[in-house]
Amino acid sequence: MAFGESYAYEDGVTLTVSAPEPFEPSEFASGTDLAHQVVFTYTVTNGSNETLDAGAYITASSGGVEAIPIYDTEQEVSFDPSTSILPEQSITWRRAWSVADLDNIVMQVTPLSFVYSDIIFTNSN
Repeated sequence: MAFGESYAYEDGVTLTVSAPEPFEPSEFASGTDLAHQVVFTYTVTNGSNETLDAGAYITASSGGVEAIPIYDTEQEVSFDPSTSILPEQSITWRRAWSVADLDNIVMQVTPLSFVYSDIIFTNSN
């Protein structure tokens, strides 16, 4: 999947990961070790008939290097939601990453529910 696209599971649940946007960490942010800082917006929409857990296990790489999650409490990024998503509702959150190459980001998103498969989003060819 390309960043910005939505993946729809068979039961109507959709997962969207935005394109990366530049991120300016606050003074006390941690994890800003690589060349570029970006932020993504994640949206899960529950089109199923069941209540869902909102969180996801997310990993990323960039230019052959593992991306580093940026934790920035001042800007409230990289803290996944812990709420449930009722049917026909959605939830959105942001997570920031330190990456080596802005043009080669690969992200694997694994919803916390065991019934959903991993989805890979990328901006590389």
